[in-house]
Amino acid sequence: MVPSIISIIANIAFNVIIFLKLFKDRVHMPDGGVNVYHLSALDKLNAAELTVLVYLQILISMVAVIFSIFVLSKFKIDVMKKPQIISFIASVIMFVVLMIVAVLIHPKY
Repeated sequence: MVPSIISIIANIAFNVIIFLKLFKDRVHMPDGGVNVYHLSALDKLNAAELTVLVYLQILISMVAVIFSIFVLSKFKIDVMKKPQIISFIASVIMFVVLMIVAVLIHPKY
């Protein structure tokens, strides 16, 4: 029961963090000034045309949450337990990969 609740909360947090403006990009302007842009992981991945990673993360999160809800509702708990754990681990790995890629991207303006 506790892993299911942790899985639901973590996957919701992952999807919220993707949309938070956590990154700063400094751009030197032709007049010598510097503009600072606040970007989310989605903005950076969109600039690099890698939004498929975000869609994949959302899809894996949905699967993990659905399996967690099934386990919490006692719907064939013995059958759903292993896919729930696998989907949660896949969601964590995908989130980590997505954030690493977002950090390493330097969009051109």
